[in-house]
This record gives sequence, C-alpha cells and structure tokens, in this order.
Amino acid sequence: MSKITSAIEKNFYAAIQWSLKHQLKAMAIILLGVIVPIGTLNVLQYQSMVQYEQQGTRALQEQMQSLLGRMALRIYTDIYSGSSEVFHSVDREHNELFSGKPGIAGTIVGALQNTSNGHMAKKKEAQLALFIFAKEPDGSWQNYFGRSDSDNPARRSAVARAREYFFTLPPERQDTGHQYYYDAKSEMLVLLHTMSPAPLVNSDTPPLRPIKAVMGLTLTKKDFKDNFKYQTQTGATNRFDTTPLDSQLAGTTYYYQVKDEKGQVLYKDPGWDKNVDCSDFIRADFRITPEQRFLTGWELSAITRSNFKQATERSLTQMFWASGIVAVLLGMLLVVLFRAGLVAVKVSELQTDIVAGVSHDLKTPLAGIIASAQLIASGRASGVQETKQFSGYILAEARRLTSVVEKVLTMAKLESRQLLMKPAPLSVPELIDHAIGLSQAAHPEAIIARGEVATGQVTGDANALTTVLMNLIDNAVRYSGDAQPWVRVQSYWSGFGEKRILHLLVEDRGVGIPAEEQAFIFQKFYRVRNGLVSDTEGTGLGLAIASQIVNAHRGQILVESRVGIGSTFTVKIPHEQPHFGR
Repeated sequence: MSKITSAIEKNFYAAIQWSLKHQLKAMAIILLGVIVPIGTLNVLQYQSMVQYEQQGTRALQEQMQSLLGRMALRIYTDIYSGSSEVFHSVDREHNELFSGKPGIAGTIVGALQNTSNGHMAKKKEAQLALFIFAKEPDGSWQNYFGRSDSDNPARRSAVARAREYFFTLPPERQDTGHQYYYDAKSEMLVLLHTMSPAPLVNSDTPPLRPIKAVMGLTLTKKDFKDNFKYQTQTGATNRFDTTPLDSQLAGTTYYYQVKDEKGQVLYKDPGWDKNVDCSDFIRADFRITPEQRFLTGWELSAITRSNFKQATERSLTQMFWASGIVAVLLGMLLVVLFRAGLVAVKVSELQTDIVAGVSHDLKTPLAGIIASAQLIASGRASGVQETKQFSGYILAEARRLTSVVEKVLTMAKLESRQLLMKPAPLSVPELIDHAIGLSQAAHPEAIIARGEVATGQVTGDANALTTVLMNLIDNAVRYSGDAQPWVRVQSYWSGFGEKRILHLLVEDRGVGIPAEEQAFIFQKFYRVRNGLVSDTEGTGLGLAIASQIVNAHRGQILVESRVGIGSTFTVKIPHEQPHFGR
C-alpha cells in the first residue's frame, strides 16, 4: 500500500512539474479533459430534449388531428340533425308515405318544401332543395322535387347521380339512416335519408330492412364553408370544444383553414397567414377520405403555438452560456494556478540563488582579505610598498564586505519595517544632484548625465530616496555591457497642485532586460539570467531595496527595457503622503 501511495505521489509531483514546465500543453489537456465531458453531456442532454420536443410535438399534432376529425364529424351529424326535423315535419312517422298511394311521395315532398320555405323565410336564409326518390306500387323508382328557389337542373342532376350511387351500394350499406354523397361534377353534397316501413331493430347485426324511399337535400360548398366558419368561431366546436373563457384561461389559440378537394381555400382564420410559417407554431392536417363518405378530399388544418421548440432553444442557450462560463472560469483559474506555480518555481530558484549569491558575495571579499593577510603574515610581502598594497586590498575588500552586509541588513529592516523613514521637504534638483555626485564618485569611469530636472519640493526621506537613485544608477553602470557606461537622470511632474506626482527617470544604454525577466527583477537576490550574472558583480539587492523604499513612500517603480537598447527606470513619488510608511 505504501508503495502504491509513494508511486502516486511521485507521479503526481512529476505531473505538476511537467505541467509547470509545459503550461500551454497542460492547460490544453486539462481544458480538453473538462470541456470534452461537459460538451458530451450537453450534446446528450440536447439530444434528449430534441427527442422530447419531437415526441411532444407529434403527440400534440395527433391530438389536433383527432380534434379536427371530431369537428368534421360534428358538422356531419349537425347537418343531418338539423335536416331531420325538416324530414319529419310532415308525416312524422312516414306512415302516409308508405300508404301505397300513387304519387304520395310528390305530395309529401311538396308539403315538406313549403314548410321548409316558410321556416327559412323567417330566418332570412336561402331555401333548401328537398327531394324524394321513392318506390312506386309498380316497382319503379321515381324522383320528386320540392319547389324552391334553390332548385335547378344542376341539383336535379346531382340527385340523379346520388340515386345511381345509392343503388350501387350493398343492402347493408344502404340502410344506414342517413349518409352523404359528394357529387364532384356539381360540387354539391347530397344528404340521403333512407326510409323503411320495417321497424328498426337495435342489435349488433340487425336484419336487413326493405328501403321504400330516400329523402334528402342538396348542399353547396358555400353551405359547408359557412358551417365551418360558424363552428370554428362561434359554435360548440369552437377551439376544440372549449368555451371562450377556457381558451382565454389556457392561453391557447388555434387558427383554422379549410380546403376543398381541388385544394382551393374555402375558409381560413384571419391569423392563419401571419402565423402559419412561424417556427414556434405547429400544424395538423386532417383529410377526409372516400371511406368516410363525407366531403371527400376536403382538408381541415389547424395551427397553434407550441412551447416545446422554445423550451428546447432556451435550454440550449442556457447550456451554451453555462458551459462557456465554466470553460472561461476554468481557463482563468488555470492561468492563475500556473502563474502561481511559475512564481513558486521562481521563488524556489531564488532561494537557491540567495544562498549562492550571499555565499559568493561574502566569500569573495573574505577570500581577498585572507589571501592578503596571509601574504603579510608570512612575510612574503616585502617592503613598505607591498605591505601598503596588500593592506589596501584588505581595506577595499572589507569595505566591499561591509557594503554587502549593510545591504542585507537594510533589506531585512525594510521587510521587517524596522527602518524608519524620516520624511521632510526635499528639493528635487538637490536630491538628484546629490545622488549623481555620489554615484559619479563611485563610478568615475561612467558618464552620468543630468537631464531636465523639475523644480520644486517633494516630501520624502532624503537618504532613502538618494539610495534609490544611487542603486538605479549603480545598476545601470553595472549592466552597461562592453561600452562605456552612460546614464542620464531627469525628472518631471505630472498632475496639478497637491495631487502632483514626481517622476524620477534613470535611463541607460546597457544590455537591457528580457521581457520575461522584468517581472522578477525587484525580487531580492534576483539577478537577470542573460549571461551577465556570472560576469557582473552584485548582490541582487539593489533593485529590491529601491522597490521597498519607493513602496514606503506610497510610490511606484516601473521599468521599460529592450535587450540591446537599454532600460529606463521610473520612480513615481506622490507630492502628498499623509500616511508616510516606514
């Protein structure tokens, strides 16, 4: 078990190290490892929602088709129900019709027509065209028509064809109480009401009855168009057998269209054209087949708004944004983690550099001191001149050692906030001139120029700000490359009044600092890794001390540098510092 744990930890740290070294590849792998499963889950969920949408839409379409069929059936029975009262208004039980009197059918249809004409006149509607074809005592069948304004040769021809059709039916298809015949030639629907003197037997297999007469009427397309319009707008089948209040409460609206057998639109709701092509509407069609023996070929259509597709699209949008946000947040988190990891690696490397740097900076002057002292002590330094020479070496190395120790102590005090700043109004020109003078004395071989210098005073610790400028100048001289060191110091103010900010600029023409190193140069003991580290002496504390002092002045230190061109350090010190730090 311990071996497994050890192997896991080893591989884990190896993976971490590999990830830190190959950040882009690691980020890509991690993102793919997260995004691919999330994307796969989203795709599966989307497919499920699409399937749900399709099933829901199909179920709703089937329901609408069923309801359209019920609406057609309602019209089918309503017409007969309304006509039945007319058929039985005279000779209600058809007893006289079956009395066997010659021509009685003509007499009865005339009486029915007169009754119907009076009724339609009261309703101010067009007269019906009634007819009877009955079997005479001699066995022949005769057609009789009532006298109405709607009677015409076309209707009589339609009735004749309906009669021919009727006699082509088998006996069990004839005795159905009522049925329709659609005459395509005249585009009329003929209602046929069969009559028999035998009583109707209520049975699953009733005996065949002799048909002695067929009474009926003819209807035009206009009659049905008006009927559909009435049914869909004001009738009992309005909006699928719901009351207007139900429709309003449910928020459901249907739009209808009716076509005849030629595809000609007989009727459609006003909102049909506006909504029929909308993506959030679904449509159901119901075509009347010849087997239904009604308006053969007529097509009833309905559309209504569906929330299935909207719900799917809304969910897809939500999934897209949620996944996108997760991916972005994950990417940002990875960037932060890798940056933190990179900094951790740098810090780790810095710790090694600190030990090496301090050891080197301390050992080098000590080695010089010891060597010179040994020469003097062993008597190998002969004469006063050599003794002075080696004594000078000891003194110089001791001062160098002291400088290193002082910088380390200064850095320690700054970090522990034990180094107290002594703020006081400082003359900007005097501050710069003093720093240049001290730096020129320390580096007589360098050209340290004074550029344009702003006038006025700034509040700060004179020694600390002088140290900042000297460290920047010293850093510029040390990293000047093979050319003669050249440094320029200048300053200017930005802003106005008490909100002004003093800009102190130290510019050089040195080797420059690579862009990837610039973020770390203010870390203590950090030295740029561009080949000059081993060639240039330094503790790696100058810029770190400068940065700490500037921070204590509530200021900011920036660097702009290009390799082979040079660097410019800018120190920003605010004119006002109400809470001067240590």
